[in-house]
Amino acid sequence: MKETIGLYKRMFKFFDRLEDRVRAGLSNHPMIYAIIGGVAIVVFWRGVWGFMDLFPIFDGLYGMIWTTIASSLVLMVTGIFISYFVTDRIILSGMKHEKKVAEKTQEELAEEEEMIARLAVTLERIGKELQEIKQRLYMVEIKEKEISETIGIEERVDKKS
Repeated sequence: MKETIGLYKRMFKFFDRLEDRVRAGLSNHPMIYAIIGGVAIVVFWRGVWGFMDLFPIFDGLYGMIWTTIASSLVLMVTGIFISYFVTDRIILSGMKHEKKVAEKTQEELAEEEEMIARLAVTLERIGKELQEIKQRLYMVEIKEKEISETIGIEERVDKKS
């Protein structure tokens, strides 16, 4: 069992790294990336379609209705329905009345990148300040404990006298 899990993890890691390398290489060539991706998607769905044709339950009008309802439910339950057909990026940009990324100028993209960099610096500063506050709070708790122990000792001495 452990061997199977180990093999699965190694395989997963291999394909994860491969995917990262391929995406990094193809992202510099968007047209080639789009063509390869488009062809792969069509071939994938052709295979699914062919597989589904093997089962007579999916034939005819009732088969189409059944598969549409069943697949829609599965897509909705898993959260894929909205993200596939209307991505969150499209929804958010529409709500904010933003331009599409393809319509933005290089200057606008540079401004966005600069703003993101400033936000990252601010978050880092806030994190450091939070750590400082935690340290101070810890020191206050230690002092309170020392004081309460000292007071406890004094009370016991007073009671004995």
